[in-house]
Amino acid sequence: MKYFAETLKYMFKNLLYILPMGILPGLVYVGAFDYAHFKLVVTKFFTGKLLELEYLDLFRFFSLLNVSTWYGTLLSVFGFFVICIMVATLLALIEKHMRIGKRTLNGVFSKLNDNILTTIFVAFVGIAIYEIWTALTALALFSILKLFIRSVVAAYIFFIIVLALAVYLLVSILAKLVLWIPCQLITGFNVFESLTYSAHLSETRKRRLYLPLFLPVLIGTSILCLCVIGGTPALAPVVFFVYLFYVLFFCTLMEVAYFTDAEMEREDLKPVYKRRNL
Repeated sequence: MKYFAETLKYMFKNLLYILPMGILPGLVYVGAFDYAHFKLVVTKFFTGKLLELEYLDLFRFFSLLNVSTWYGTLLSVFGFFVICIMVATLLALIEKHMRIGKRTLNGVFSKLNDNILTTIFVAFVGIAIYEIWTALTALALFSILKLFIRSVVAAYIFFIIVLALAVYLLVSILAKLVLWIPCQLITGFNVFESLTYSAHLSETRKRRLYLPLFLPVLIGTSILCLCVIGGTPALAPVVFFVYLFYVLFFCTLMEVAYFTDAEMEREDLKPVYKRRNL
């Protein structure tokens, strides 16, 4: 719970400082979110009609890219670069605050020259891994539905078991990658050196990262599902706030986890008179 608690503590203490960087990503997801297939899968699941789902329904439910329509695909691709720019800026802000204890914009935007390419590359790798996971998970779940087509109860049981195992696998992979960007930006290592260092840092503590990586997504998805089941007329505002929280939380988590695992002293936790004058 340490990483989770420390991340939330930093977020709410510095909310006005980091909030502007999460607004655009939240708006992007409002436009790119596949409302139709999210509602379809949730509705079928909770009304006992799980066996009616097709492979593409499941794939589109899990995918971060809205490939249901041409404009959804276009917005997803455009949104990817918008989100990368905002994430790079947010990471620069948080890293500077934790490293020298100052919440100022001086030097932050100039650092984007270093941050942006790294962020785009790591984000692209992360998206590729996630979409491969989505394709394989959707295939496994669809196979379960076809295998137990004559037994709804068995289909539900094995569907949930396979999904839980798939999510555990995904979280295990992400736990090794979550420190990749901070490692490269703070140490100056190249792409592969920073990935190796990230995996090394998280190896002994990776299980501590499981909860903060999984719990926010579980809560956010549960809120969205409850809105669908409850017949919320406008899901877009909920999507905005959920994904706004995701961006702020996971960017903060990266820095909190890196400073903790690398045993770096955080200047933002010190009283003003004890901070370094840089």
